[in-house]
Amino acid sequence: AALRSLLQVTEERARAAELWRELGVLLSEGLSDDFEAIEAYSEALRLAPMYEGVYETLVSLIERAEAWDHLINTLNATLLECDSDEARALTHARAAHVFEHKLGALDEAIEQLTALRSLAPHDEEALTALARLYERREAWGEQAEVLRTHADLIDEELKALASTQDAQKSSAELEA
Repeated sequence: AALRSLLQVTEERARAAELWRELGVLLSEGLSDDFEAIEAYSEALRLAPMYEGVYETLVSLIERAEAWDHLINTLNATLLECDSDEARALTHARAAHVFEHKLGALDEAIEQLTALRSLAPHDEEALTALARLYERREAWGEQAEVLRTHADLIDEELKALASTQDAQKSSAELEA
């Protein structure tokens, strides 16, 4: 019964997000009201952070309106609603990008990437971005730690690849 109830809530959230997205399309394209469309797309994103295309459309509307603070507020609200670590990690990555590239707020970008790493410690894009931000901040110790972690991750991937190739080679030799 609890699973059925959870599924029903999830379906209702998805349907509500779809309705908010449809309203956003109408407001933006039909009525040329970008500010109201931003509100509608923000609500759709809050309800369904993984909804395909909603975030991208919201960003394009926000670029035209130059309302980056609104996007950050929406992303913060979205974090409270996320139902998976994957959705939370994606939301942190989006916020970090806005803080760094749109608002020039490097410390806030670092905070978002650090939160992302707590959810996905081996996320290569987050590691690369953190190294870049620490370099810009001249935080050499933190940058060295991130680069070391990134190098260790790549080393692990190379070892796994070599092991797979060795296993394939042994299998091929046995078949011959």
